[in-house]
Amino acid sequence: MTGSWPKNFILYLAGNGNNIRFWKDNWHLMRILLNQFPPALRFDYTLHVDAKVEVCIVDGKWAIPPHLVHNIQAIITRLNEVDIDLNTDDEIIWRIGNHGEYSLKDTYNALRLVNCTPWCHNHVLFSRCIPRHSFLTWIALHHAMKTKLKMQGWGKE
Repeated sequence: MTGSWPKNFILYLAGNGNNIRFWKDNWHLMRILLNQFPPALRFDYTLHVDAKVEVCIVDGKWAIPPHLVHNIQAIITRLNEVDIDLNTDDEIIWRIGNHGEYSLKDTYNALRLVNCTPWCHNHVLFSRCIPRHSFLTWIALHHAMKTKLKMQGWGKE
């Protein structure tokens, strides 16, 4: 897994927009907007890559600077579906939890592979297999045989 996987589990609810980054946080209905960041805005002083959502809110309404409208039209069309409230702070929601709060159990269940059959299962367990041979094959495939070299590493002769 890469280092960005937690971002997929976090959802930001916009309040006043002070703590949410416009391009890098998951607050919009189109998810994280960084991959839609137009190169033309690289040097823009208003909506640069680290800009906060608050720069696009004026008097409690969405206000995209006019010189940027044609560059981010797809984002603007869905912007009115995002509610903002200047009287509240931004809120972080853990998406995979039942109540929006972090839970180790919920996170583990979201990350683990369910009903995953080991890759060597069919090579070791089959009809008419001798259990001793299956066990030794399983151990060998997992590099867990107690060979002379390994035992010397443990200090045993």
